[in-house]
Amino acid sequence: MWHFTVLGEAAGQVPPEVKDAHPKVAWRAATRLRNRIVHGYWDIDVETLVATAADDLAPMIVFTEEFASPSLPSWRK
Repeated sequence: MWHFTVLGEAAGQVPPEVKDAHPKVAWRAATRLRNRIVHGYWDIDVETLVATAADDLAPMIVFTEEFASPSLPSWRK
């Protein structure tokens, strides 16, 4: 759950122009999941977290790999 919390916090800090350039990344969903974990941890469905990790993280992983590449996008310079 901690990793989802960090991911959601980071997604909330991404500039709007970057979010617009990567519409396949579920930015709002990551932020909402973070809020759910942080503010409602007594009612977290672990199966939902596992399904989210398995099904919904691929676009965010692709984005972070691009982000971490040596050739930085212009908005990150």
